[in-house]
Amino acid sequence: MHVCAEYGNTKLFEYFKKEYDAELNVTNKLRETPFTTAAREGRLLIIKLHFEKYHLRFDPDARTVDEWSAFSYACINGFLNTIEYLASKKVNIHTSDRNKRTALHWAVRFDNAKVTELLLNLNMNHQAHDIEGKTP
Repeated sequence: MHVCAEYGNTKLFEYFKKEYDAELNVTNKLRETPFTTAAREGRLLIIKLHFEKYHLRFDPDARTVDEWSAFSYACINGFLNTIEYLASKKVNIHTSDRNKRTALHWAVRFDNAKVTELLLNLNMNHQAHDIEGKTP
């Protein structure tokens, strides 16, 4: 499931889900679910499939060992369409990682003006403090 999500192979993803009743919340060693993996890679079709077909069978706010969510991954990697879609589905956009850094912290840190602007338009807290006391 993770490999299908990582490479955006919706047909195989659905095959494994149907034929083997594959678990959508299964995790790898980083505690990534297929959903978080899809967000990390910007695989919007896999993400949409989760919401449209399996909306009650997965956790859209699942966290990795570093406490990153699908939304965090999409922001860190600059996938604007994925960020907008996830926000429209009411995932928790105000999460922080194990260092208390929000998606906005990372967007600023990576000098990604487009993601920063989008996150501010989504009303992200620009005064959130990370573990070091730094704001975005």
